[in-house]
Amino acid sequence: MYRNLVNVAKDVVNLANEKELIEQERRTNKVVLGDDLEIPDEIKILSNQIMELLMNLNLEEILALQTIMYLGRDKNSYSISPNEIFYSHLKHIKSRGVETKKIEVNHMSDKLLGEYLTEGYRILGIEL
Repeated sequence: MYRNLVNVAKDVVNLANEKELIEQERRTNKVVLGDDLEIPDEIKILSNQIMELLMNLNLEEILALQTIMYLGRDKNSYSISPNEIFYSHLKHIKSRGVETKKIEVNHMSDKLLGEYLTEGYRILGIEL
């Protein structure tokens, strides 16, 4: 299942990395300039594009990407196959209770999606 989402994951990673870069620049400018800067339109646009990409997926696909995101966040090493890693973590994600697509996507949107998805896929043996 997660292999079918590689192209979507690449798109999300590219948008998320671009958004994170702008946010980092904004934080740096805030420290240097001491200003409480408004959120740039670029960040809003990128956030909306990420949300749109994710909302176009079905709930199972969202949960699959969420599983990979958490794998990437936790950065554990495993001695089992990528499929076993993925499906055991997916089972755990589902055991917590599944909300609506929008709520599940919102859980993902405030994370370092680019970094976490890239690392999660790497753990599963796929380079994005």
